[in-house]
Amino acid sequence: MSKEIKEDALDGFLRGDIEASGTDNLVYLKRFKNPFKIRAITGAEDKAIKEQCYTLVGKGRFAKKQFDIDKYNNLLLAESIVSPNLNSATLQDEWGVKTPEALLNTMLLIGEIGILNLKVQDINGFDNLDETVDEAKN
Repeated sequence: MSKEIKEDALDGFLRGDIEASGTDNLVYLKRFKNPFKIRAITGAEDKAIKEQCYTLVGKGRFAKKQFDIDKYNNLLLAESIVSPNLNSATLQDEWGVKTPEALLNTMLLIGEIGILNLKVQDINGFDNLDETVDEAKN
């Protein structure tokens, strides 16, 4: 392969050439007057969230790290929501909670959490994972 082809291939990966998939999206839920504004999460942010979700189970040399998927989903959703500000003391006091994750679980119905989770997956590029795998196979 020539050096010229390799350099041309890099063009599609430069910042200016990448589609703006990390833009903010609005999600409207029937019970709320205002939409929720969500954003994409970077790989570095995802890593930091995941690091918070491990606990040690067992003692001594038998101790193992265990990943808490529920905690991860809660933290990921809370980190993805730009508006309303889930860190707002006023909003947390109104709902009687002290953390953004608790706020979401208190103020939202389970179906609303599901809708927001699907939108977060979509904005982060997990929208058509099965189709992407099938395309890669062909």
